[in-house]
Amino acid sequence: MSLHLFDFKEAIGQNYRSALPTEFKISASTTYDILVMRILTSNIDVHCKKNNKTIKLSENFTPFPLHLVGRKSSKQLKTLLHPFSLNDYVKFSKKYYGRNIIFYHNLLQELAFYFHYTNEKNHQAAFVNLYRILEYVSYSFPLIHSSHFGNYIGSFEAFRAYFTDVKTSEIGFFEKFTENLFRGTGYLSYTTDFDFSHADIAVANNCYDAFHKLAKSSDWITANRATHALSIENKRLIRLFKDTRNRYFHFAVGGQRNIQNTDLKDPDFFFEKINSKYLNWIGFIYGTVIRESLDNALL
Repeated sequence: MSLHLFDFKEAIGQNYRSALPTEFKISASTTYDILVMRILTSNIDVHCKKNNKTIKLSENFTPFPLHLVGRKSSKQLKTLLHPFSLNDYVKFSKKYYGRNIIFYHNLLQELAFYFHYTNEKNHQAAFVNLYRILEYVSYSFPLIHSSHFGNYIGSFEAFRAYFTDVKTSEIGFFEKFTENLFRGTGYLSYTTDFDFSHADIAVANNCYDAFHKLAKSSDWITANRATHALSIENKRLIRLFKDTRNRYFHFAVGGQRNIQNTDLKDPDFFFEKINSKYLNWIGFIYGTVIRESLDNALL
């Protein structure tokens, strides 16, 4: 299976492939949804046709916090789906994939470009694809999640819970969704940690200060300029994600002074330090949506 500018190649060693159902093995017929799972768990290689480079992925973005991947095998996929099996997902995919091909195709495309730009150390460009992913899943994840309830009342109640009022924005909608998705689990009160340490202290201070200004001082659980460490509760992470985009890519928002290129001594370093954290949260939400969809779907 390939996209216009990307091919996907098997990264699992020959000795470990027997644990994969046929549908999970990389071939011309591998479906986009399975490719999305494999790229987020980093047990696949991404080949860019434009520059003829193969990207060796190394981080599993589906657990929280993300894990470095050592030996690539079916383990990452099995852990993602637990307590369900790979074959359970194959049944689920065969039933629902056809109505969501465009969604998975677009999501895979954005992920491929994100990893391409990250591999090229163009982290500022990678953030653009990352934010496109956020906007794309903000309505899609709640719709996918609610559509797999086994009864109409359950589906309606699940979907209605995501709205706060008629003015709810896409991001507000998604925040409400994650609030419901993780209620009672503790994940929203866990923190995501950012580290702006750099050999050049001026760059470290500069990027730390710029990021610190994106949230209220009271929102930061950790804010240590001496170590350039910041941490924030996950319940505020989507809002921080949005504000990063608005304050950097817009010239004016609500009268606030935004982040200009002249404010950052090294924009690519700045985005390098935050991109993987945002993708980890999206990947973790994605895995949770898959498991709950499997649990609610009529297999």
